[in-house]
Amino acid sequence: MLYVPPKPAELAKLKANQNKTSSEMAELTGSTESRTWRKSTGGERTISAQTLFFLMARLDLAPKEIERVLNRMRKVGAHINLSVSGESET
Repeated sequence: MLYVPPKPAELAKLKANQNKTSSEMAELTGSTESRTWRKSTGGERTISAQTLFFLMARLDLAPKEIERVLNRMRKVGAHINLSVSGESET
């Protein structure tokens, strides 16, 4: 797989176009920290392909479609609840 991450300005534009806060964007990526998103838009770090994929899925797919994927994850043993913040369950 070839992946070139978006530039920080492109991520900032995405955030603005979505009318979201840094906290909301971080939450959509699965992070609980708004500074994680700000680091990506400030050029301190790049956004991984997996994180960007998850973000775009949450922005573009219907909740029913997201739930279908989460259910497949659960079938292989994952414990996941997008409405609960914090680390994974063990």
